[in-house]
Amino acid sequence: MAIAELGEAIGIDGIEPDQLEPPRPEEPAPPVEVDPQRRPDLRLLRRKAEAARADVDLQRRDAVPNPEPSVGFRRERGQRNEPWQNTVRLGVSIPIPVINRNQRAIAAALAERGRAESDLATAFLHARRELGAAAADWRAAWMQWQEADKAKRTLEENLRVMEQAFALGEIGALDLVLEKRRWEQAAEAERRALGQLALARAAWETAQGDIGLKPYLNGQ
Repeated sequence: MAIAELGEAIGIDGIEPDQLEPPRPEEPAPPVEVDPQRRPDLRLLRRKAEAARADVDLQRRDAVPNPEPSVGFRRERGQRNEPWQNTVRLGVSIPIPVINRNQRAIAAALAERGRAESDLATAFLHARRELGAAAADWRAAWMQWQEADKAKRTLEENLRVMEQAFALGEIGALDLVLEKRRWEQAAEAERRALGQLALARAAWETAQGDIGLKPYLNGQ
């Protein structure tokens, strides 16, 4: 993909190679620890796992009987000529069964929690592998672009020498045309390599949870 086409595709005006360079070997490598706050898929799975854990706690609380106190007041007398007596009655009611309550709901909540935590762990592992692979691809694309750029510069220098030799009549036009064609091919290969480098950087940013290259190309 040519640079102009790449810029149009991802919404930037141009790409500077220095802005696409990965961290140097002596510098910290791109992180492979995934930040769930930067990835919507991991945020969603984490919230599901948290909700499943909360539901287990709720179902377990429902397994404990909830005593309900009651108070009663009654005014009565035994015989017509006896004085009235006030009676206050206190009681506690406990729902039955007293033990092994809500076991089916607890089991269902535990199963759902297990599934949610398993999904989250699997997604974290996949995201970590994805980010690690993207970082490796980024470094490989940088090395390929360096090789292509080196080849283009070498042929560019050779072309200047041959142009001088042609002007002095030391070589023929065919030799100059062939050398210029080789340089053009090298220049196109360098542009393609730079486009692949930009895409590799974008893939790494996407694996982290960021979209596109613009924030980084604007110096942020």
